[in-house]
Amino acid sequence: MKPESMAIRQWYGARSRRVIGLFDTGSEDGLIRRSAARGLARAKLPTAVSVIGIGGAVSKAEESAVLLVRALGKWCRYAALVVPDRALDVDLLIGEDFLSRFGLIVDVRKNAVEVAYPEHFRRMTRRAVFVASPRGTPPR
Repeated sequence: MKPESMAIRQWYGARSRRVIGLFDTGSEDGLIRRSAARGLARAKLPTAVSVIGIGGAVSKAEESAVLLVRALGKWCRYAALVVPDRALDVDLLIGEDFLSRFGLIVDVRKNAVEVAYPEHFRRMTRRAVFVASPRGTPPR
């Protein structure tokens, strides 16, 4: 796919901003530039993760960022590894983990992301959370 403008925001915030992002089916995890992760909730990783790019370039990710990404009109929660700015040509690289979690596919001919499983996508992007009650306990 080609890079495009995407809306992101803090997972608890209301204001969004635009970044240049790319859906990448060849990447297992998502990556975000340190400058693009500014203002997002971040957590230090227990150990640094080596990120190997095209041509064998190696970078280290020492933290992850939690954000909401606007995909197909819905806000989707996502965690991406924070890498140095020089490690990426785009601000946000969305990997296969995001696509499979939300039931999305990349149609390269149309240069678009499409929903493979509409019901799954609808359930994953709604705000209500289902909590099962333990067996034998009636719901209130």
